Amino acid sequence: MALLLSLGRDAYRKMENGQSPLNLERFLIICDHLQIDPRDLMDQVIPDKQKWEYEAEIDRLKAGIEDLRLERERLWAALNKLLKIIDPQASDEAYRVVFQSA
Repeated sequence: MALLLSLGRDAYRKMENGQSPLNLERFLIICDHLQIDPRDLMDQVIPDKQKWEYEAEIDRLKAGIEDLRLERERLWAALNKLLKIIDPQASDEAYRVVFQSA
């Protein structure tokens, strides 16, 4: 396994004993070599309490993303109203293309 991870014996032993951290790249190499889905392994390693905390954080972030999406639409509508005041002849699509490419 040390050879697979390009580590010397001592470095591998330290990693195996938790004295040095296992980075994501090596974790994925180990999972691939052992033909294990990384998510399955994480399900066995992460305590249920932490899983709940992670799921709660994911739900909070999803809600934040939705809030940002709604705010973006509100800002686009306000911008379009302002642009209509400035130039009543211009189309909404013309401005949307200009601002999205900026």
